[in-house]
Amino acid sequence: MDDMERYGDYNELDEAPRGKRGPVSILLRVLIGLVCFLVIGVIVFRLFLFNFYPREMRQIYFTDSLTAFYEERGGEVNFETQELRFPYDDERDGNFFCDNLILVREAGQLQLSVRFNKSFLEELRTALGHEINPDTDLIFTLARTADGYEDEEGATDVPTESVGRLAATSSEKLLMYRYYKLCFDGVDFGLDGDTPVSWLRLEIRIRGYEDKAPYCVLVYENHEGFARFDEYKPARREVPQ
Repeated sequence: MDDMERYGDYNELDEAPRGKRGPVSILLRVLIGLVCFLVIGVIVFRLFLFNFYPREMRQIYFTDSLTAFYEERGGEVNFETQELRFPYDDERDGNFFCDNLILVREAGQLQLSVRFNKSFLEELRTALGHEINPDTDLIFTLARTADGYEDEEGATDVPTESVGRLAATSSEKLLMYRYYKLCFDGVDFGLDGDTPVSWLRLEIRIRGYEDKAPYCVLVYENHEGFARFDEYKPARREVPQ
């Protein structure tokens, strides 16, 4: 008898079968799925936007001097680029970011793009007590750091010497970002001497506050620790026809 009772226990269900889900449960699951999808989409979009630069900011711009050099050489010009290992002015705050470095060193040409978030302008307004116009109040200069300088963070308290001149600039806006394309002519890379220029940095100052320490981004390296240059191949639309 005991065996029969144990046998009968096996036919009993541990749990009652689940009934059909109601419309409220289904709607809740759909809403949760949509929210997850939206959050993932926003994260992916922000990552894309963080690394995005408009085409005009990425491609080469022919200044008058570079155009003359290009035509003089019959188009046989060595275009180069270099990875920016430290493309920000500050590792923590990251006010300014640089990218898309293009070099024609034989012609003394250096070009790059700069990006900053519009929240930076709000921070400046709070700090200075008034608004600034980035198109007129941001001063961009290129500087050579002292020989032997190896501070990878782009410190502002090292001896520098301004090089080249800002020959052309353009800007674009996209959502919360502002972009600038900077083209410097007459940059001496030290190719004719025994000691090439090892470090160049972009210095950004606020007009009216030139005595303040600049925002600095290391934009060019040519030394024992790092001297890698890659070929830049301009598209047909980029070069003079």
